[in-house]
Amino acid sequence: MDQSKETAKPHRPRKAGRKAEKRKKADNEGKPEEPKRKNPKAFSIQNATKLNRSFRRAQDVKTKKHHIPVVDRTPEVPPPIVVAIVGPPKTGKTTLMKAIIQNYVKQKITSIKGPVTFISGKNKRLTLIECANDLTAMMDVAKIADIVLLLIDANFGFEMETFEFLNICQMNGFPKVIGVLTHIDTIKLMRDVKKKKTELKLRLWKEVYQGAKLFHLSKVVYGEYQRMEVRNLCRFISNKKLRPLIWKNTHSYVVADRMEDITNPEEVRVNPDGERTVAVFGYVRGINLKQRSNVHIPGVGDFPLHDVSFLPDPCPLSSNPGKKRRTLGLRERIVYAPMSGVGGIVYDKDAVYVDVNEGASNQRRRANEEEEQEEKEMMAGIMTLQETMDEKLANSALRVLKDSKPITHEAKKMIEMPMEEAVEDGGRVRRKAVFDTDIEVEGSEDDDEMESEDDEEMESEDDEEMESDDDEDEEGEEEEEDEDEEFDLERGLNWKVNLAQKAKQSFIERQSSTRNLQALVYGSQQKTQETSKNEEKDDDEGDLEAGMFKIKDVEFSNLKSGKNDQDERSKEVVTDVPLYDWSTDDQAHAHIADCFVTGEWKEGEDAQKLLEQDDVLYGDFEDLEAKGAHEEEENEDSDDEEEEEAKPEIRQEKQTKKDREAIAMQKRLEKKLKMKEMFDRNYDLDKSGKLVDKGEVSVFDEMKSNLSEQARVNREEFDDMDDHTRVQFEGFRSGMYVRAEIKSIPADFVKNFDANYPLILGGLQPTETGMGFIKVRVKRHRWFSRIMKTSDPITLSVGWRRFQTRPIYFMEDHNMRQRYLKYTPEQTHCMALFYGPFTPQATGFAGVQTIGSNEKNFRIALTGTILDSDCSSKIVKKLKLIGYPYKIQKNTCFIKKMFNSSLEVAKFEGAAIKTVSGIRGQVKKAVPAGSAIGGGPGCFRATFEDKCKMSDTIFLRMWMDVTMPTYCATVNNYLLPEKDSWVGEKTVGQIRFENKTKPVVNENSLYRPIERPTGRQFTGLVVSRALQKELPYKSKPKYEKPKALGKQSKLMKKAVILSPEERNRNKLLSALGMMTKNKTKEKKEKRKASKLAHEKVLAKQQAEEMRTHKDTKKRLYKALNKSGANKGRDNE
Repeated sequence: MDQSKETAKPHRPRKAGRKAEKRKKADNEGKPEEPKRKNPKAFSIQNATKLNRSFRRAQDVKTKKHHIPVVDRTPEVPPPIVVAIVGPPKTGKTTLMKAIIQNYVKQKITSIKGPVTFISGKNKRLTLIECANDLTAMMDVAKIADIVLLLIDANFGFEMETFEFLNICQMNGFPKVIGVLTHIDTIKLMRDVKKKKTELKLRLWKEVYQGAKLFHLSKVVYGEYQRMEVRNLCRFISNKKLRPLIWKNTHSYVVADRMEDITNPEEVRVNPDGERTVAVFGYVRGINLKQRSNVHIPGVGDFPLHDVSFLPDPCPLSSNPGKKRRTLGLRERIVYAPMSGVGGIVYDKDAVYVDVNEGASNQRRRANEEEEQEEKEMMAGIMTLQETMDEKLANSALRVLKDSKPITHEAKKMIEMPMEEAVEDGGRVRRKAVFDTDIEVEGSEDDDEMESEDDEEMESEDDEEMESDDDEDEEGEEEEEDEDEEFDLERGLNWKVNLAQKAKQSFIERQSSTRNLQALVYGSQQKTQETSKNEEKDDDEGDLEAGMFKIKDVEFSNLKSGKNDQDERSKEVVTDVPLYDWSTDDQAHAHIADCFVTGEWKEGEDAQKLLEQDDVLYGDFEDLEAKGAHEEEENEDSDDEEEEEAKPEIRQEKQTKKDREAIAMQKRLEKKLKMKEMFDRNYDLDKSGKLVDKGEVSVFDEMKSNLSEQARVNREEFDDMDDHTRVQFEGFRSGMYVRAEIKSIPADFVKNFDANYPLILGGLQPTETGMGFIKVRVKRHRWFSRIMKTSDPITLSVGWRRFQTRPIYFMEDHNMRQRYLKYTPEQTHCMALFYGPFTPQATGFAGVQTIGSNEKNFRIALTGTILDSDCSSKIVKKLKLIGYPYKIQKNTCFIKKMFNSSLEVAKFEGAAIKTVSGIRGQVKKAVPAGSAIGGGPGCFRATFEDKCKMSDTIFLRMWMDVTMPTYCATVNNYLLPEKDSWVGEKTVGQIRFENKTKPVVNENSLYRPIERPTGRQFTGLVVSRALQKELPYKSKPKYEKPKALGKQSKLMKKAVILSPEERNRNKLLSALGMMTKNKTKEKKEKRKASKLAHEKVLAKQQAEEMRTHKDTKKRLYKALNKSGANKGRDNE
């Protein structure tokens, strides 16, 4: 091809972007700027058609975003988001699950069983569940999953299990689906990789939705995926927005992360196969879970909740959301997986807690060493015991206060309950408590004798206690300071140097410090510098001062009400430290003299004068209760201020930098909320919080505003209640970690429990516990290989339940008749009616013929939607009755063999009948017994439009009611060791296939071949004799007369009896004839054989002659050819 003729592709300059702007600026560099128009609004619309299109486009986009508003029931602390990892076997589900967990919590898990819950952010938690390759597990996971990670083998492509799971999700409410491609490294060529990615992406878009996200995990190194790819996937999971599904938004459910058998061991020993009592732990999801409600455990059955209680959250969110850290700390990355045995698991009666706060290996090793050391010390202490526990208790003593007598085992009568004495006073019986006075007197005398000994003992005990308390305080402070830092061995042990000396010095300083009597007596805010320093040093540490408990302002309020004994609380401890003598300090006495009531007060401080000034300024008190409702808020505020003033002054801790930042952030948040409220009031919302009607608000926005307002009111209704009271009113709300106790569980469930299958407690509404007939709309799945037959058993997944039933298929005619169908249509919907548990309308379901994995083809047989529950539908099918006339009188005909009794005739009086020839008629009356017409029972009289014939057949077309089967069996496959081995009722075809039997053939049901004569059949021409006489001879019909019988024929007709000699002669003649025939036959065969041999010889001869002739011709032609060639040379 000529290269000069090729035209190059023309250059197309960019019309937008940085280069286009540069070029435009360069072009307009020397040109004057266009003057600004005075009225820009006059030139805003330059193209009406373009404006119309843009406006319509904007409205279309806005309308597409509209959806049915749903009430947001998300609590303040939402439950963890359920992320299900689904895929066929050997696609990397477990590897991906470990990678996600390691990305979030920085911890490797070797073996994973059951759900794994961990914190993924400051306000978000995730629960990972791996879906087993089982149809029942797919059904359960599709109902609880919020996000689905759909794993696809890039080298193999989509598998049938993937499409089955997507179809199940489609009928239960589609969760957010994210595709993940694995095994990409097994594809060698890069172009094949790109082609495969595009092909799988387009197919995923077709099954899920256009634009569905598809992640690629390129390769596996040392059994792990690339960290950056896993991180991108986790980031996308965290940012995924979830829309509440209808079924989850109307039902409560618990995804169990732990199951415990709490049956009495003795009962299990006596009856191992008896019913069990189990405790199930998990987060409540959906709506609130009520006490004593019914739940359904998929794969087991329906059970009532015996007891439900909430527990502390084992995987709580960050306790300090005000931190300005973008990532979680190592101690905040909590993982909770009790079935997998992750971290240090602590078991108690009602819960399991996982402690994985220590992230470094040296911390775990140090903790293990400390535990081993404690165990060794405990065992050594047990082995060296010299006396029993009873002896120790008998020799022990308890001292309540410093100077009180210790309570021993011998003096136990001192603390016994008083005796009750009935005393009549004024006509009523009063119960008097009587004490033993003798014991009290003895105790008082002993107190004086043992006072000195007690003082000495208490001083030594106090020294030891103070030293131990100081040690604990310093340890706690050191742990708080180094909480977010790495452990340093040398720095962590410096504080232990001279520990006893430091504790003693600290005790002496506290005892010798100056006491502020003003703060001690009145709780005033005026504190000296030394006292404030001591209080900051000893705040919230539980130390002792002057031999007694630390005095706080809260105790001072109790002092005013007379609740505590002032003398006992303010008693000093006698120590060897020289105390300050207050009696000689006149300056201090004069300084505090005015603090008491008897002192001389200034004019600005005298309480009486201040009260008189208040009366002059504000007047007398008013009755605030008599005022209107509009003043209630002011009264509450004033009451709050008075309560705050009346409260004693509590020492304030020294605020750290983190606390100040949290307080500042809280103030900024409150300021923003106030500004938003002012903006809403000015523009969208009024003072009551409702949307302001300005003529521009659509119905959708108004409905959305009302629903959000209702959700806000619902949340604020019980905010001021504690959890115990709130649970009694509204139940266990979503996000709470509960313990549900269930009784009467089959023992096989506990024995065959498998943590790889999800355990769900699906809450049931009160209307969902009954049984009845359910009307549905179904359609055979286009990928299922067979059509469905009526009354064949099929397993349905409806709501939380899975059960097997036998549906009846039908169609609704234009006159609302429900016509029976023997088989489902090929490509269209039909109706069905089956017996099962009640389910709300518009609930989707899927049906399968078998739940086992032996089925090679697509297993989803049909899909449908619930239309009505507990309906009494009347399904009818066609029935054709046949009768025959036995007597005809003009248009009246008497018919037999259609009915069996006169009662049946009476039921069908007035029914329309028809003959084969199309004559219409009507059933009249039954023929009475013993009538002259006769006919027997079941005969009746009928009238027709025309006269019938005796050869006619009469039909009666009618509709017969179909009886509905009441069969419903729950699929309890979780009671079996192998979950996919459950088998319910089998179809007739399956039973025949297994037994290798053929169906019984009914001859009356077979179609007989119809034999009809070909062509038209005419009768022969008959010419009368009179006409034959007039016809010429040529046209007369010729009839041949039969020939007369000859003598021989006449003799042959007569019977001839032969004598024995004649018989022997005839036999001999027949034998000779037979021999002659045989000889003739042999001669013919010999002649034929010789002829064939001669023909073969002739054929050989002819072949030889032909060969010889052919050779002769060849030689002749060669000679002629040579002679011709020689003549040519001579001529030349």
